Parts: sequence; structure tokens; C-alpha cells
Amino acid sequence: MMQRTVALLLCACSVAQETATKEPRKVEFEAVVNEEGGRAAFSWTEGEDVTEKATQYCKENTKEELWERCISAVKQQVAASLMEAELPALDLEVQVAEDKTATFSHVEGGDLRLEAHTFCSEYVAEDKVPVCAHHLVQGAVQKAQQLAAAEEGGASAADASAGAGGASQDAAPAKTAPKQDAAPAKTAPPPQKQTKSAPAKTPSDWARLVGPALVARGGASLSADALEKKKNVAFLFAADWCKPCRDFVPKLVKYYELAKRKGDDKLEILWVSASRSQEAFDAYLKEMPWPAAPFPLAGRLVQAFQQKGHAKGFPTLCFMDTNEIGSVITCDGVQKVMADEYGLTMPYRSPIQNVKRMVQAVAGVVKALLRALGVGAAKTK
Repeated sequence: MMQRTVALLLCACSVAQETATKEPRKVEFEAVVNEEGGRAAFSWTEGEDVTEKATQYCKENTKEELWERCISAVKQQVAASLMEAELPALDLEVQVAEDKTATFSHVEGGDLRLEAHTFCSEYVAEDKVPVCAHHLVQGAVQKAQQLAAAEEGGASAADASAGAGGASQDAAPAKTAPKQDAAPAKTAPPPQKQTKSAPAKTPSDWARLVGPALVARGGASLSADALEKKKNVAFLFAADWCKPCRDFVPKLVKYYELAKRKGDDKLEILWVSASRSQEAFDAYLKEMPWPAAPFPLAGRLVQAFQQKGHAKGFPTLCFMDTNEIGSVITCDGVQKVMADEYGLTMPYRSPIQNVKRMVQAVAGVVKALLRALGVGAAKTK
């Protein structure tokens, strides 16, 4: 069997695909099931009632008030895992540099996440591979959905044309037949043109890290590019079911509002959710004045940070380096905020980090001066 890895919150998930002998498919993963970060393994085999298995799993591992959310999240993860495992063969044009694209190819029946990881390893730094692979998987799934929608649209148009031809067949049989042949050919191409034009825009570094769009309170959407204008950016890893999170978030709201009074560009916080359902995510977001990563993407972003040794529990607040997108200054933000309610020393760089930053700045100035004086050009000659 072929093995694959998928994420659910802080989890490892695998789908055993069908072999030539038509063995039943199997979905397995581990998920966070309590406030202390405890994990429990879930396993479902094709032919079993997924609702029954999810209900049994959630009742054994979570509190009663969380059963409904847990069951919904487990069923969604099973469906998502199966969908990824059944993607048809497809090619995806990917912008890998400002002036360069590369083709990512998925083989039908292949391990989509392994393919994405291998592809990203060729073009990005090792620490950015998980995020790159995550976005690549999302892009492949979206393209597969677009292709499926295009096929359904073409089939619907063909059926409609056939129906119209049948109604007029007795009156003008010679004229209706050509129309039936022509209709599907006209309806199929538009979706293909849309999928080719999508990669034309180069995403920003923030968009590559957290996705192109963020979600604001009330459901409004805003571009991830808005983070580029902020002097300080912090990622809040938290969940509605986590009591320490509910205790900390009100304090962070005050901290955030004080920072905003000093200037709108002073600070932005991005909530990376560990909620177990879209409904819980939407409800908790209403308590936050800052934006969030979309619910479907948040779990994998949590996993990406966990793999780097960050976001080990909830709540975790990571202050990010806005000069080197993807790099973390500190993930001790909860303790920093509690000790510095006015944000006077934000973003809490260590003395070593400050020295390194100063050296980099001086090196940049020296290089610029040398270029201006033509020293670099003289050496190359």
C-alpha cells in the first residue's frame, strides 16, 4: 500500500490507497483531544460507518460538550483525506521565482503530499518546505475541483443541447444535429483559460506563508499582503475549547488596542486556529479584533510551526521577523505580553538577535557603498 501524510490540527494522518487487489481504503491520524495537548489515534476503514466511528472516537477521547464539534471535524478530515488520495493526474504551473515558473505534476494514485514536498525541496529553503508543500496541495485540490466543475458544465451544456435538438427534431432534423455537436465544444474551454491565467500574479512572501486571503471578524476577507505594511506581526495559536486561551485573549485584546493607538501599522496579530469546526472558528473569531488564517488552512499551519519546534501548546504567541518572512523572533509572546502590557519592548528580540540585525544592516550599507564606488565592478574585471 502507498502511505501518505495529512494534518488535522496537530496530527499525522495517512490514507492507505486501493491496490490492484482492491483492498479497502484506510484513513488514520492523530489529533489533539484536550486542553493539555493530549493526542489520540483515529482509524477508519472503507465499509465502516464513518459517523459511527467518529462518534465512538469523540466520546472516548473528548468532553461531552465537545462531541458535536469533534464528530464534525473528524468526518471532514476523513472526507478531505479521501479527496486528496483520489485526485486525477494533473499539472500545475507554479511561480518559483520572480521571473520563473515550474510545472508540478501529480500522478494519479500517487502520494500528493510526498510529491509536493519533493517539488518544494528543489526550490525553497528547507525550513519553508512544509508551508510550500501545504500551499501546493491546496492548489492541486482547487485545480482538480475546477476541472471537475468544467466537466460537469460541459456535460450539462451537452444535455441541454440534446434536449433542445430532440424537441425540434421533427420540424428541422437537418439543422439540429450540428448544434448538438457544437455546443459542448464552446462551453468547455473557458474554465481551462482561467486555470492557466491564475499563476500570473506573483504572491507576496506573507501570502506564500499564510495563504493569499485572511478572514476578519464578521466574515470579511482581506489580502495577506496587508501584513507587509505592519512593523510587527505576531501569530496567535489558540482554540475556543482551550481555557488558558480564553483567559489570555482578553488581555491580548487590550495589548493590541494600546499598540494600535500608537499607529495602525504598529502591530498586527494573526489568529491561527486550532478550533475543531468552522462554526466554532466563526464564533471565537467574533471575540478578536484581528484577522485569522482561514479555518481550512490553519491546522496545517499549526503543524508546520510545530515541526520547527514552535506552537507546542495553546495559547502560543509568536512574534515574527518582518524583515525575513517566515522567521520567528520569539514564541514566548504570552509571557512577554503579560510582563509588558504596554508593548514597550516589542517585538522582544534577544540581545544576540539585535546584534545580528545590526551587523546585517551595517553589511548592507557597506555593500551599497562599495557598489556605488565601483569596487565590486573593479574586482570582477
